Amino acid sequence: MDTLVPNKSTDEKRPIYRLSPFKIAACYAAVGVLWIIFSDAVVGALFKNPATITEFSAGKGLAYVILTAILLYWMIKKYASGQERTEARLRRSEERFSKAFRNSPDAIVLSFLRDGRIIEVNDSFMSMSGYGLDEVIGRTSIDLDLWANPDERQQYVKLLKAQGNVKNIDVDFRIKSGKIINCLLSGETVDFTDGQHVISVIRNVTETKKAEKELNNYRSNLEMLVDKRTRELQETQLELMNLVGEMNIKTEELASANERLMELDRLKSMFIASMSHEFRTPLNAIIGFSSILHDEWSGHLNNEQKEETTAIIRAGRHLLSLVNEVIDISKIEAGMLAVEIEDFELNELMNEAADSIRKDASAKDKDIKIIIQPIRQRMHTDRKRLLQCLLNLIGNAVKFTMNGEICISARLLTAGSDDEKQLEVTVADTGIGIAQEDIPKLFEPFIRLQGSYGIQCPGTGLGLYLSRRLAREVLGGDITVASEYGKGSTFNIRIPLRPA
Repeated sequence: MDTLVPNKSTDEKRPIYRLSPFKIAACYAAVGVLWIIFSDAVVGALFKNPATITEFSAGKGLAYVILTAILLYWMIKKYASGQERTEARLRRSEERFSKAFRNSPDAIVLSFLRDGRIIEVNDSFMSMSGYGLDEVIGRTSIDLDLWANPDERQQYVKLLKAQGNVKNIDVDFRIKSGKIINCLLSGETVDFTDGQHVISVIRNVTETKKAEKELNNYRSNLEMLVDKRTRELQETQLELMNLVGEMNIKTEELASANERLMELDRLKSMFIASMSHEFRTPLNAIIGFSSILHDEWSGHLNNEQKEETTAIIRAGRHLLSLVNEVIDISKIEAGMLAVEIEDFELNELMNEAADSIRKDASAKDKDIKIIIQPIRQRMHTDRKRLLQCLLNLIGNAVKFTMNGEICISARLLTAGSDDEKQLEVTVADTGIGIAQEDIPKLFEPFIRLQGSYGIQCPGTGLGLYLSRRLAREVLGGDITVASEYGKGSTFNIRIPLRPA
């Protein structure tokens, strides 16, 4: 906070020639003395004739009067002009001081240093203290009981007398209402004609101090809150670390259990694959002997006996199909499925599959037209597994097509050498179709959708799962499907002519 004093430094530093009455009188006396001493000598040196000297002596007095009058006029005029400029500068300085005094946002008090009587205060002081101008002029701060702590006043006066100015000391003032306010006080002594004065500048910092105190309290509370949250976070982190440790232990246990399960699954697959002969032999015997009885090789059968042997043969073949599918899947999982690559004609394989399915369709009294659109193409892959995939797809088409047609077609997808060519075999039907939300489930094991469509057909839900695995892992291709519910389905077997 800067103390407010009249600006004297600028005027004092200006190089102005100053005259005073003493200087004028001294200058006049000096000119008179010099005239008396040197005028006669100068006339005597110039004129030797006594008569001439007498004539000049008479005019010498007149010249002295004229010369001194001119000198006195110039000096008096110079003195008066200097006085006018000094007064003008003083007025401007007083105006600036008065304007700053009146308009300052800080409270300003002008008082005598010797007894503390107040000479003038500005509007900011009256607004801050609550006193009117007539209540403070001529009185002291002690009379007004402004100092909440008298020791602070004694310290202020002591510093002013010792060093001439004080800057930003923290004091408490009591205003007219009795309220104590916190202020920053600055002061400076100034010499005027009637003695030393003190200009005191007072800034009310009560709200600032209050805000600082609230801020400090907030900071303290914030630090406490941060410390509390940090401790909670550390405790949570410790709990989390313990939980992660427990999870790691559980993960290791789960991994170990998964390894055991995988080993058991592998052993199961190996067991089933290795026991395939023992599974198939009894079924083949049942089907074979039932067929001998049904064909009356061992004697005549009545109608009831024929129906019973037919049921035995149908159930046996269904069970054998199931066993074959389970055994094939187990062999794939155990890595024991033998791949038999051979050369064959694609159209012959497609006709073979269609002829086999026609018999089943006829036996089920379905009005289904099977259309074959083969191409003459030499293949070099596992014929048995490709036929197995095709039979599964055509068999499913027959299951879900009551009346309509099934089209079996093939086409080459890419040109180039046989090692680069891709073949696509398509089985399209006009059956009930498949809803879009059910398509992702088709190739999962043991999933059967026919119950959802009001159709009950024999099966295990392994056919499509096995066919896709054969297409991918044996034939080096894939099986895709596109279907629209109520309009039919299209299955595509896409494989290379020569597997890698």
